[in-house]
Amino acid sequence: MRPENKELCDQFADYLYVERRLAKATALVYLPVIQHFLTYVEHHGLDVSTLAVDDLERFLVETREAGGTGGRTIAKYLSALKTFFSFLVREHIRPDNVAKLLRAPKLGSRLPKVVSSEELEKFFADIPADTLLGQRDQVMLKTIFGCGLRASEAVSLKVSDIQDGSLRVLGKRGKMRLVPIPGEVRQLLVQYLGEVRPKLVGPRSSERHLFVGRRGTGLTRQGVAKRLKEYAAGEGLDMHLHTLRHSYATSLLSRGADLRSVQMLLGHSDIKTTQIYTHVDTQDLEAAYEAWHEEDDDL
Repeated sequence: MRPENKELCDQFADYLYVERRLAKATALVYLPVIQHFLTYVEHHGLDVSTLAVDDLERFLVETREAGGTGGRTIAKYLSALKTFFSFLVREHIRPDNVAKLLRAPKLGSRLPKVVSSEELEKFFADIPADTLLGQRDQVMLKTIFGCGLRASEAVSLKVSDIQDGSLRVLGKRGKMRLVPIPGEVRQLLVQYLGEVRPKLVGPRSSERHLFVGRRGTGLTRQGVAKRLKEYAAGEGLDMHLHTLRHSYATSLLSRGADLRSVQMLLGHSDIKTTQIYTHVDTQDLEAAYEAWHEEDDDL
């Protein structure tokens, strides 16, 4: 990137943090987009002061085709470009925010993948139980499914989070919730804590994490995801850790659980997220959502 464009990026970063006072996470999304955009501008011999809306559209099209970028990512690109061109207007580099002429792609609700109860039963049954790690994986993955956990929630669990048949879960934004532990999972946890975990922990008696690795320390989200991926591949399933959470929510709703209860169990702050998260009878979900929305507008 040319020095003048690098300096422009630095000035834009100051604008985001100081003038716009954007959250750090938002700024860290915008800055790589603009760096990519300015590299594109240089490569095509363009100038930001004279760009037309057609140039921006071509940039978005080429970006999408080159990287298989989805509609949600393109929407982030649009937001970053609009903010960047507002900055250019403020700095008198150009007279107008041409990015405002771009149209955001329509973002339909993406239905999450789930696996059937039959597939899940076979999946869990085929996890080898002849090793300590296999036994740990069996109870760990059943806990993730049986309690509808996010991967990050599962790896951060402590032994002390098991409380009177419930699991104390620390969710997003530090929100704590209690989730009932199904009977089968409860029995597996008792066996794991009594027989498996002590052997994995060994001399590390002070280790607090519930699920530990061969060295007796807590697991990473990536490590757990890799283990599940290996088991799923053996079953011919396209399955991720979040698939277990999706399947948990779908199972609850299909068995008659109300939307509000599922919202609380999943730790969603907005009931509309719960509606999108599941894909049982859509009409029933929409009716339930509308009913709750009328009763509690501040969800």
